[in-house]
Amino acid sequence: MHPMPTAQRRRFLQQSLALGGLGLAAGGLVWPEAAQAQEAGAAGLVMELVLFRQGSMPPPPVDERNETRPAPTFSREQLTPVPAAKLQLASIAATLRKRADYGLIAAGGWWMPAPSNGGGVVAIGDVVTALPGVGQIGGSLGLQRGTYLTLSIDVLWAPKENLQLVMSEKRRVKFNEHHYLDHESFGAIVLVRAPA
Repeated sequence: MHPMPTAQRRRFLQQSLALGGLGLAAGGLVWPEAAQAQEAGAAGLVMELVLFRQGSMPPPPVDERNETRPAPTFSREQLTPVPAAKLQLASIAATLRKRADYGLIAAGGWWMPAPSNGGGVVAIGDVVTALPGVGQIGGSLGLQRGTYLTLSIDVLWAPKENLQLVMSEKRRVKFNEHHYLDHESFGAIVLVRAPA
C-alpha cells in the first residue's frame, strides 16, 4: 500500500473533521475519493439515463398506465443538461443504437440540486427526449439522499398507438455505479455521480 501524499492526507483529515471526527459514514471509513464525491454532491449531483428497447413487444392493446407517479419537485429551469461529450453512458447508448436486437429510446444526463438528507423528483420529459420513430416517453425519476441513496423510477413508454408500457422500481443505489432496471420490453441504465 502506497502512503498517501501529504496534501491529499491533509485534505482527507479536513474532510473527515467536517464529517464528524473520524470520517465514518454509512458504517465505513470514507476514503478521500468518496469524501470528495460527498463534498461535491452536497452542491448537486449528475444523473445519467439511458432507455432502450429489449425483448419482444406485446400486442396492443396493453395499458399499464400508472396514475400514481410522483409530481416533479424540480422544474426544468433548475436542471442543467450535461453535454453529450461529457456523458459517461454515451458509449453504452451508442452501442445500443447500433444493435438490431435492442434499440435506443432516449439518453441524456443532467445536473440537479441534491442536498444531504434531501432529494427530489424530475420529470423524465424534462431531461431526455425520445429519438424519432420510437414513440413517446414520460414519467418521473426521483432520488433521495440520506444514509443511502434511493432511486425511484417510473417510466411510461408508448412505442405505438394503443400500447403503453410502464416500468416502476425503487432501489438503493451507489455513486459511480451503473444500475440496470428492466421491464420485459424495455430497460434503463442509470448512473448517479458527483459533478466532474
